[in-house]
Amino acid sequence: MLGEANLYLMPSDNPRQDAEALSREDGILYAQPDIVQPRSLHGYSSETDFTATLPAALRANKGEGIKVAVIDDGFNLEHEDLKGATVGFSYDADLKQLGATPQVRGDRHGTQVAGVVVAQHNGLGIDGIAPRATLIPIRQASTRTSDTVLSFTVANLAGADIINCSWNSRVLMEPVNDVIQYLTQHGRNGRGSIIIFAAGNEGQPIKPGSKESAINTVITVGSQLKGKIAPYSNYGERVDLYLPGQIRTTYHQGYGWFNGTSASAAMASGLSALLLASNPTLTLKELQETLVARSKEIWPLSATQADAQKD
Repeated sequence: MLGEANLYLMPSDNPRQDAEALSREDGILYAQPDIVQPRSLHGYSSETDFTATLPAALRANKGEGIKVAVIDDGFNLEHEDLKGATVGFSYDADLKQLGATPQVRGDRHGTQVAGVVVAQHNGLGIDGIAPRATLIPIRQASTRTSDTVLSFTVANLAGADIINCSWNSRVLMEPVNDVIQYLTQHGRNGRGSIIIFAAGNEGQPIKPGSKESAINTVITVGSQLKGKIAPYSNYGERVDLYLPGQIRTTYHQGYGWFNGTSASAAMASGLSALLLASNPTLTLKELQETLVARSKEIWPLSATQADAQKD
């Protein structure tokens, strides 16, 4: 996954001491404890639907031939609006087994994101943005560094064109940064994997090197509301685009409103699937430029309002 490098896990009674000792060895780039840290899922309830504003020009295809991996908590693939979706591969990075079904009641965020992207156009409930894209659901409710690296590795091995991450960790760990950098440079046969992160819902500027959404090769998506940056959305130079953060989507066995940069990132993944289906040879940079340009045409953001929002 990392070119000439390999990632190893080893048991330790004193991780900090052992990591410091290993770091002094020749041939070892770095060593660090395999930590668990809080993960922020950037979604909450809302009462506004965006689908009516999606122009017909972006509905020319339905994401055919594009694989979208979603790294999140559990996925209810038996939902009436998801069980008709094409699922290429599913994996539970926590349990180290096939399948991505919810394990606890709180496992709902993955179902919400999946609905935005691939909910079927079947006359039921909602319509996903790219219903014919292939979904690769990867459940990772824990946040251990090694499991995050594993999730991206699985997405790549499953042939994902797009990897949706509607979350952020509190601290950006080196192995996570490295695997993301590697995929965005070498994934999709050298064209660069499209990795999309939610900007976050703290209403703060994203600081360089602070978390995954700060990585310069990912597409970072914030939320907008009525033509300006939403009050809850993180912002700054690392945010590539601001999309509406309100959408009705799949939720447990039924439906519910989904708001926040989680929803905006899911929208960006669906729109990216449509753009790639129209031109699969787009590089990461070309896709990013096209996505940003099209989003500004459809959902313009006032610079004056945006500056005022930051203040």
